[in-house]
Amino acid sequence: MSIAKIDRRAVLGAGAALGTTGLAAPALAQTKRFRMVTSWAPELPILPDSAQRVADQITLLSGGGLTFEVVHAGPDTHGEFDVLDLVRTGRADAYHSLEQNWQDRHPAYAFFTTVPFGLTADEMASWLRFGGGDTLWQELANSNSVHPMLVGNTSCQMGGWFAEKVESLEQLNGKKISIPGIGGKVWQAAGLDTQSLAGADLIPALFEGKIDALEWFNPHLDLDFGFAKLLPFYMFPGWQEPGDALAMGINLGRFEQLTPEEKALIEVACQQESVRVTGEFLAENGRSLNIMRREYGAQLEAFPPELLDRLFELTDQVLEEIAGHDELAGRIHGSFLDFRNATARYSDISSGKFVSLRNAALGLDKVYKYR
Repeated sequence: MSIAKIDRRAVLGAGAALGTTGLAAPALAQTKRFRMVTSWAPELPILPDSAQRVADQITLLSGGGLTFEVVHAGPDTHGEFDVLDLVRTGRADAYHSLEQNWQDRHPAYAFFTTVPFGLTADEMASWLRFGGGDTLWQELANSNSVHPMLVGNTSCQMGGWFAEKVESLEQLNGKKISIPGIGGKVWQAAGLDTQSLAGADLIPALFEGKIDALEWFNPHLDLDFGFAKLLPFYMFPGWQEPGDALAMGINLGRFEQLTPEEKALIEVACQQESVRVTGEFLAENGRSLNIMRREYGAQLEAFPPELLDRLFELTDQVLEEIAGHDELAGRIHGSFLDFRNATARYSDISSGKFVSLRNAALGLDKVYKYR
C-alpha cells in the first residue's frame, strides 16, 4: 500500500470497526500475531523504544486484533544485519531497521535510507509520499518478499569522529574508518580503508587498532557510546547522511493476507511514529551535543570546503555506478536526483536561508565558535 494513498474508505471502515469507545471487543481467536525483529540492541536510546511504540500503537488501533512481538538484536537472538533475511524467508514477520543495511543485496536500497549530499528528513518523506519514491521502494522491496513503510528519521548526522582535526583529504589517505551506506563507498573512493561495523564492535575495533575513525549515528546515540572520550574531533557537516530514514518491513505474504482496514491501521501507526521519533531525535541531539562539548571536551570542527567539493564529485561517481547496476537502480537514481534538484533551490531560499539568518543573529555563524 502506498504511503501516499491510504484508502479513505479503509480508514473509515477501521474506525467503524473500533466502535464508539475506540476499541473493538476482544476477539482472541481472531488475533493475528506478528514477530518483529529489529536491528537495535535493547540498551540503545530511542530506536528500540520507537520500534516498541509502533508495535503497541498497531495493537491499540486494531483493538487487539493485530499484535507485534518485538525482538531486538543481540547475541541470543539475531544479528542487526540479519533481519531482512529473517523476514524474507518467513522466519520473522516484520523488521524495524535501515534499508541501507541491504545494499549488498541490491545497492539501490541505500537510496531509501540516505544518500550523501541527498535529501533531508523532510525532503525524504516528501519524495517517498509525493515524488514517486514509495512506488519504487515497493518494487525493490517486493522483489525480496517485503512490504516496506517509512517509520521515522534520525535527521542529519554528524561527519564522524577522528583523532585529529581533518584539514585535507591527503591527511586521511590510508586511514581506516567504519562508516555504513554509500558514504562508506565514497570515503573508499577517496582513499580510505572502509568497513561497516555493528555498533557493539566499534569500541573494541578502536582499541585493537582495526579502525582509526568512525561514523555512527548522531550526537544522542554517539554520547551513549562514549566516543568523545576516545576520539576528540567531531567533524561536521554530515555530508554522508543528511537524514537516515527508518523502515518497517512486513513479510509480503503476511501483509497481503491483511484486510484493507488492517493495512490502513498499520500505515497510520507508522506515520504517527514517524513524526514522533523524528522530533525526538532533534530534541535529544541538541542536548547531547552540548553535553559532549561541555563535559567531555568534544571539539567540533568543519570539514574544509575543498575536501567537501571532492567528496561531492566522488559521490556523483559512486551514484552513477549504482545506477548502472540494473534498470530498477537506474530509475531509482533518476527519481531521487530529479526530486533533490527540483526542490533544492526552494529549500535553500526558505528553510536554509532562514536557519543561516537566525543562527547568525545567535552568533553561531562562525564555525570556530563551536569549539
